[in-house]
Amino acid sequence: MVERFEALRDAQPYIFPESITTDRGASYVSRHFSDACRTLGTSLTVNAEYSATQKAKIERMFRTVKDLFTQYAIAFLGQSTDMRGDEVIATSQLLTLEQLQELFEDWVAVSWQNRPHKALRDPRNPRLMLTPNQMVAAYREIAPELQVPLTAEKYIALLPTEWRVINHYGVDIDLRVYDSTELGPLRKKRSPHHRQQGKWPFHVDPYNPMTVWLELGDQFVPLDWRSPYSGAPMADEVWRVARAQAAARGESEPSTDDLNEVMRRFMYKGNALPTKRQKKRAISARTDPLAITNQLPHVAPASPPGSEPEGADDVDDEKVDAVPEKPAWPVAAPFGMTRSPDEA
Repeated sequence: MVERFEALRDAQPYIFPESITTDRGASYVSRHFSDACRTLGTSLTVNAEYSATQKAKIERMFRTVKDLFTQYAIAFLGQSTDMRGDEVIATSQLLTLEQLQELFEDWVAVSWQNRPHKALRDPRNPRLMLTPNQMVAAYREIAPELQVPLTAEKYIALLPTEWRVINHYGVDIDLRVYDSTELGPLRKKRSPHHRQQGKWPFHVDPYNPMTVWLELGDQFVPLDWRSPYSGAPMADEVWRVARAQAAARGESEPSTDDLNEVMRRFMYKGNALPTKRQKKRAISARTDPLAITNQLPHVAPASPPGSEPEGADDVDDEKVDAVPEKPAWPVAAPFGMTRSPDEA
């Protein structure tokens, strides 16, 4: 079953949209979304308020998703309060948003992409309905498309942007202080972005709190998190759990007791073993020549000045396979490039 799911996932086509039409949801009218569309060269159209007819196909798609997927999810209670019953479901049986997202992606790859659609018909044989995968395959026969992976700079440019002042000690983002030696001439200086009151744009990866990137024209300057806890094992996981416990009590910062409790829990529990599916995805990401992280150069280590490799007199001119140094952007699926070049 797992092999079948993976095969159908790999067969799912990816497209590069020329235009996107959205409603006025907070995520779609945000500056980050519009900047991402501008970076990718995608035209963005925002509908007028309370005008569902301007995107009728999407609204119809929502009903199809509800009929074929959502209603079968655990704890589905209908689209309105008058459809809800008195069924009580234990919290342990509920799916997290991440689990529901992965389940939905599996449904799209396995069911939706291989289900004949009424709108996809052969013009010469109208009785023949095609699946999305069949239609894309037919178009690829006529107009092939090369999938070019994102570069490291392009990926960073798509990350959310936070506007901050550069202080004498660095930059404060989410109660974490980031700094770099390259900030020297910019400390306590106003940026040329007058609409942001002189603040500077920093790109933040929600899944990697160790590094942020200052955007300076066409280049991105990495800044490291200056904290004694930044290199500790599982530091990010511990702080996230402890912060969630503090937020449940209405506090902004976790206490020492929170951190101790979470550390004890991690020591007893340890890291969860990767599933067979996760292992296969990691191997696929490392071996795929078009993967994002595999587009980055691997640099051989330089020998310290004045030092010679051991046994150099015996080898003479014979070639020795040098062990490659850790690349400038470590290769780790799926987001290995969001690491600082200074990380050891």
